[in-house]
This record gives sequence, structure tokens and C-alpha cells, in this order.
Amino acid sequence: MTSDATRISFPCPAGAEVVLVRVTGGGHSWPGSAFSVSIGSVVGHTTMTISADALMWQFFEAHPLRD
Repeated sequence: MTSDATRISFPCPAGAEVVLVRVTGGGHSWPGSAFSVSIGSVVGHTTMTISADALMWQFFEAHPLRD
């Protein structure tokens, strides 16, 4: 994925997916957030190599709700 983010997938039934994105050295922050960077003394390191917003949007686009 990136130098400090690893994508981990888990086995699931057909049509389902569970994905964990692990940030090495990350704090309690939102990846890709300029605001999190600005409060780094409170939340710790924020990676800018990925965007949590973009990753979540991609995941939900790939897995729409079923009837």
C-alpha cells in the first residue's frame, strides 16, 4: 500500500470483505487529515500517505448495500 500503511484482508463468506489498514507509527488520528496534523501534540502522528476518507469511499463503492 504505502511505506507506512499496510492493507490486511481477512477471509469472509462470498460477497463480504473485511479489510484493516494498519498505519505503522500512527497516532490516534485520521489518516490524511490536515486538522489531525495541526493537533499532533494531542493525537500523535498523522500519516499523509493515505486518506481515510478516500479509502472508505472506495470500500463503500465496491460494496453497495444489498436488498
